[in-house]
Amino acid sequence: MRIINKQNGDTIVEVLIAIVILSLILSGAYVTSNNSLKNIVDAQDRIQGLGIAQSQAENLRAQAVTDLDLTTGADKNYASVGFGTFCFDETTNQFVANVSSGDCNFDGGKYKVQISSQGSHSEPNVIQFDINVSWSSVSSNQTTDYIDIYYRVGV
Repeated sequence: MRIINKQNGDTIVEVLIAIVILSLILSGAYVTSNNSLKNIVDAQDRIQGLGIAQSQAENLRAQAVTDLDLTTGADKNYASVGFGTFCFDETTNQFVANVSSGDCNFDGGKYKVQISSQGSHSEPNVIQFDINVSWSSVSSNQTTDYIDIYYRVGV
């Protein structure tokens, strides 16, 4: 009688090759999803920063419509602004004058806001403001990201 030796299955080399190919595919998927997540967080941060900057611009516009004199910074209802760096604190509804990097924080200190007056060179009744919102970036390219909005207010 003859013994037939049929071995069904894969060799150890074939299994190792399959594991290597599978790990390469999974690591590529991980890198792609990680980059996508960073891009999503960057976009969300930028949208939040833009919303804060627009809110600051709306507060400037609202104060120009009321009795705030943006040329001198005098106001009966709000803190004196002057021509230094300032911001609008939405929790107290007051302008904070002469802010440094830590005075105007939003969203738990993630966003820093500074507004500076540029004056008006061409139009006498218009003041231009530079609204700067900055935050720590999650992307590895930069340490901070920022949005600058230039806003003109008629006085």
